[in-house]
Amino acid sequence: CVWVACLRRSAGLLALAMAALTCAFMTKALTAYVFYGGTVLVLLMDRQHRAFLLGPASWVAHLAGAALPIAWLYFLPENTGQGGRMLAEIVAKMAPASFFDYAVKLVTYPVDTLFRLAPLAPVAIYHWWRRRDAVDNERAHLHTLAAIALINYLPYWLAPQSSMRYLLPLYPLAAIAIARLLWTRGAEAEARRWVI
Repeated sequence: CVWVACLRRSAGLLALAMAALTCAFMTKALTAYVFYGGTVLVLLMDRQHRAFLLGPASWVAHLAGAALPIAWLYFLPENTGQGGRMLAEIVAKMAPASFFDYAVKLVTYPVDTLFRLAPLAPVAIYHWWRRRDAVDNERAHLHTLAAIALINYLPYWLAPQSSMRYLLPLYPLAAIAIARLLWTRGAEAEARRWVI
């Protein structure tokens, strides 16, 4: 929502992004803000998106979006301490069990991710490498998509303790990027065979 809101300069879609973010927080935890923050960070790199994201409509939407979870956590007696517990869980995942375990995780996490996105991710990487000069009229969108996926992947890869299940929100982004790479490299038939 926030990306399309920037493309269309739509305050309504930005409000919808804040509503979706609040719902994600209510159904899961603070991690929804990690994904949103990473996405906004990537979008701020584009001058046109930056102008929209730093504009008055965005400030209003983001302040309202920030107020809702604060109100939920601190003004409802049933939720007292919930924010602190969520934050403590996140901080606990930043402590490595051992240096060796952390080093192993740094090496195996990307391999495990690639395995979970197989068979099409390796096929897409192969075709991207083989046809690096392929023309893609929507390359800027693919770069933005890949940057959003990568920046949101990094905290889970670099955290000493994390699980692949935390990456589920990134799977659709990866699927779109993989499909785009295969499409622009003319590898649809081969991809279809791999899927079958």
